[in-house]
Amino acid sequence: MIAKREMTEEVERRARETFQRLRIRDTRNATGILIYVSLYEHMVHVVGDDTISAKLSQDDWEELTGIIIAGFKDGQPAEGIRNGILRGGELLARHFSIEPGDRNELVDKLHLID
Repeated sequence: MIAKREMTEEVERRARETFQRLRIRDTRNATGILIYVSLYEHMVHVVGDDTISAKLSQDDWEELTGIIIAGFKDGQPAEGIRNGILRGGELLARHFSIEPGDRNELVDKLHLID
């Protein structure tokens, strides 16, 4: 058996590692986000790049993860993830407007990791 705190720390560590491994940090303005869902531990952790983390509060991150977790608890995991992504977009839009010439620098893709 493993303590909840240890599980949380492990999920957060793996999320940060995955953020680096998938090269999410490589965006021009440091505005990448990773939503990490650990099915085994039943946990969600969101990692935002430096520029985003400077603007969003811990409450913002907790709200976003809460939306995703609620979807899983309601038996609607896809809807929860979708709603979390949409809420993340709304949070970002408050601080980061789309500029001329902007493009999506990251692949919008679900990565399944064993």
